[in-house]
Amino acid sequence: MADDDEPILLHEPDLMLAILRTARQRPASLEDAMALLAANRAVAEEPPSAPKDEVRQRLGQAARLLEGAGAITALGDDRFGLTARGERLLEEHPDGVDPSVLRAFPEFRAFVAGLGGSHTEDDPRRDAFEAGRQAFAEGRPNVDNPHPSDIVDHLAWACGWSEARDEMQESEAGGRR
Repeated sequence: MADDDEPILLHEPDLMLAILRTARQRPASLEDAMALLAANRAVAEEPPSAPKDEVRQRLGQAARLLEGAGAITALGDDRFGLTARGERLLEEHPDGVDPSVLRAFPEFRAFVAGLGGSHTEDDPRRDAFEAGRQAFAEGRPNVDNPHPSDIVDHLAWACGWSEARDEMQESEAGGRR
């Protein structure tokens, strides 16, 4: 596996799916989601290849995105619960969720906009956003994101890529949503 490849079952959709599934059963924590990921990796006979603190950090980022989309809600004591929206996401996307799916929700778009400020010319993340749009226009996949997943530029790039894709799909559908 190349150094920049993500380990199997640690892709963003897998992380979000672990959070949603653990919250479906009961109020859950990141540790509960980590345990589910570890069990899934054991069944897949995939040895752990990421340090636990990195997995926990990435799960925390995924949880913040899910909360920003209204899919989970913070319950206090580092626990979260599944919302009706989260339940629908699990039903409609049983293989996982990523920001391109969450972008359908106005709350998520507002949340993301709040992360990087407004998209004005002085926005420091505008370049990453536009680079994501350009990558889509060039036919590159969203996994070509050049930014580390633990910085806001990663999300800005992914949002730019997703926005360009959504605009293309909308124009192909004749502007219908």
